[in-house]
Amino acid sequence: MMKSDFYKIFVFMAAILPLLAATTNSSAEVTDWQDLGGGRARLITVYDPVEGTIEGIVDVELQPGWVTYWRNPGESGIPPIFDFSKSSGVSVEQPLFPVPTAKHAAGIISIVYKNHVAFPFKAQPVISPLSGVLQLEMVIGVCEEICIPAMSSFSQDLSKLNYSDLTSNEMIRQAYLKIPVTKADNPETPVILNAKWKTNSVVAVEARIPQSASKPELFAEGDDNWFFFPAKISKREGDITTFALSMAELPKKADLSATPLRLTLTADGVGSERSIIVGNFK
Repeated sequence: MMKSDFYKIFVFMAAILPLLAATTNSSAEVTDWQDLGGGRARLITVYDPVEGTIEGIVDVELQPGWVTYWRNPGESGIPPIFDFSKSSGVSVEQPLFPVPTAKHAAGIISIVYKNHVAFPFKAQPVISPLSGVLQLEMVIGVCEEICIPAMSSFSQDLSKLNYSDLTSNEMIRQAYLKIPVTKADNPETPVILNAKWKTNSVVAVEARIPQSASKPELFAEGDDNWFFFPAKISKREGDITTFALSMAELPKKADLSATPLRLTLTADGVGSERSIIVGNFK
């Protein structure tokens, strides 16, 4: 080996070792898989002792042909319920929802996840040194031809977060990449530009989506008792896509001047989110 080769290896190791040290400082715990009927789930948690914070994912693997649901399941389905209220020594935020996809079956449209989905969450210890219990009671719908409301309970002793796990760190990082962003710094990320009335029953939503992206989808939410079908693409020219969002299913007294539309845009597994007040039709 030439002297220059040794030098290159030395420079590389000098650069990479601090990164490895920073990553392996985090400790992790992974629960056993629990059966969901049409899939399985587990809880993965990582503690960063330098920052004093906890991150984790509710990791769900589905069998072929089975699905689970977004927070707004569409015409049918059971949205996941994540209950951390029995935890002690830690304050836990509700998990985030990755971008979903629409499923059309037997004349019914559902908003779902297939194959694999990870719901990331953050938590803050309230006891030092780290101790207590991270407790999750979960209800999640898993469906093929039939739907099963699967219930699972996960418990982790926080004082036992004592081994390094690069795989868990990477899984959590990957899960966050699938969460819709509210500010898109990457030009390849689909972005909602505006929303305005087209007719008295349709809102036109204009979005910037890379021309190479496949299967763009747009989902809407509003008040708890409002229902929206996934928007349909009405025009796509270059990197500008226009969706037609039907408002026909809204209650007659729905006030869109007071309640914003929460719009979630996705393409190729990444997406963005934006809340827009379109006002009532005039």
